[in-house]
Amino acid sequence: MTAEIEGRHYVIPSMVGGKQLTGRQAVRVAERMGLRNYPSFATADKALRASEDLHDRQPDRGGAGLDDRRLLEALR
Repeated sequence: MTAEIEGRHYVIPSMVGGKQLTGRQAVRVAERMGLRNYPSFATADKALRASEDLHDRQPDRGGAGLDDRRLLEALR
């Protein structure tokens, strides 16, 4: 998903460990993990195109990986 935060448009995960996050949860996780760790763009259009490209290239991992567990911990 994409989210505008303080004038920048970020590409952040909305599905973590097989769990669909709400937009608010996804933003909260990204902020806790550090927004610098996510791609950001000056425009919503560029962020959306990058998000679609990243989504299309995601492998089917079939379960939670290490990074997913860290992201899920950030929900707490």
